[in-house]
Amino acid sequence: MSQPTSRLEETMNRRRFVKVAGTTTLSVAALLAGCGASSTGNNANSSTAAIEFLSVQQATEGWPLVLSTITSEYAKTHAGTTFKNNYITQTSLNQKVQLLAAQGALPVLYNSPPPDLMAQLVKNGEGLDLEPVFQQLGVSQELVPAAVTVIKKVNNGKLVALPFELNIEGFWYNKRMFAQNGLQPPTTWDQLVQIAASLQQKGIQPFTASGTQGWPITRLVGNYLLRKLGPNALDSVKSGQAKLTDTAYVEAAQAVANLGKQGYFGRGVATLDYAPAQDLFLQGKAGMYYMGSWALRDFNTPHRGQDRRGKHWLLPIPGRCWRDRDHRPDPRQRRSDQLCKQAKIQYRHRRVARVRGEELRRCGAAERGGGDGLRCS
Repeated sequence: MSQPTSRLEETMNRRRFVKVAGTTTLSVAALLAGCGASSTGNNANSSTAAIEFLSVQQATEGWPLVLSTITSEYAKTHAGTTFKNNYITQTSLNQKVQLLAAQGALPVLYNSPPPDLMAQLVKNGEGLDLEPVFQQLGVSQELVPAAVTVIKKVNNGKLVALPFELNIEGFWYNKRMFAQNGLQPPTTWDQLVQIAASLQQKGIQPFTASGTQGWPITRLVGNYLLRKLGPNALDSVKSGQAKLTDTAYVEAAQAVANLGKQGYFGRGVATLDYAPAQDLFLQGKAGMYYMGSWALRDFNTPHRGQDRRGKHWLLPIPGRCWRDRDHRPDPRQRRSDQLCKQAKIQYRHRRVARVRGEELRRCGAAERGGGDGLRCS
C-alpha cells in the first residue's frame, strides 16, 4: 500500500469496483491482494490510476477481461487511467511473486499465492488487510459474506485478499453420453469408478484433467478426504492432529491414483494443459470433467464450439452424505449430512445455464454450516 487510505477513495471508485467485481467473475483462488495508485490532483474527476495485474489468465478471458472493462468505464471520466494484464502460468506464479516481492516490484494487483506465503507478504508490507480499509471506505457490505468467511478461514482470520467469485466444484458429466450408454449419475465413489470402467470398455475416455496444472487432480484427493473425514481434514494436518501418512489420507491419495493407473484420465494426461483438457470434455471425447462453476463461461462461449447449454450437468463429489457403506458419516456430521442431501436435490440435475449467483450463495451458506460437498472456493 503506497498511499494513505484517504487517497484510495480519491484515485478509484472503490464502491463501484467492489460491487461489480465482488459479485461476478473472479474466484477466491484469484485474489486482489494489494492496493496502490497515483493521482494528478485533489479533484476525484481528474485522478488517474495505472493498474497492473499479475494474472494466471490471459487478457481476453475471465478476471482480466472484467477488470479491464471496469477500468475502461472508470477511464471515461478519469483520462489517463490504464490497465495492463501481465500473464503468467499458474505453476510459475508463486516463484514470480516471491521474486518481485524481493525486488520491491510487485504490481498493484496479483493473484494470491498460498496462505503461508501470503501471510509473509502482508507482514512485509507487500499485501493489505482489506477489512479496515473497506470499513473506512464504506464498501464492506458489497462483499458476499460467505466469500469473506472462506478467505478469513484460510488466512488466519484476516481479509488479506478480495474474493471476486464464489464457486462450487464437482464432476461435470455429459448428460447425452450418460443417457446413450444407460448410465445414471453415481452417488458413491464405487459407483463413480464403475461408470468410469463402463465408459472405458466402450472406447470412451472416462475423465479429462490437466496434469500440467496439477491442482485439478490433487483437488480430488482433498474432496475425497472431505467426504471421508469432514471439512477439517486438512486443518487437522496443519495443526498436527493428523499426518498425511495416516491411513485415511493414504487411502484418499491411492483412490485418485487408481483412476490414473486404470487409464481413466486418458493418454498424456501429465502433459495436458487446462484448455486442451477442457476441450476434450466440451467436444464429447470424455464423459466427466472435475472442475469449478467458473468453467460455465467457457461452456457457453460460442467460439469453443456449438451451443452446449443444458448438455453438461454438475454432479457433487460422491461420498459421505449418500451413506456409502465404506464412508459412514460420523454422528457429529448429522448437520453436514442434511446439507449434503439438500445439495443433492439442488445440484444433481441442475442445468448448466441455471447455475447462478443465488445457488452459489446457498452453497456458501451451506459451507458455513458444515459443507454441502460442493467445494466453495
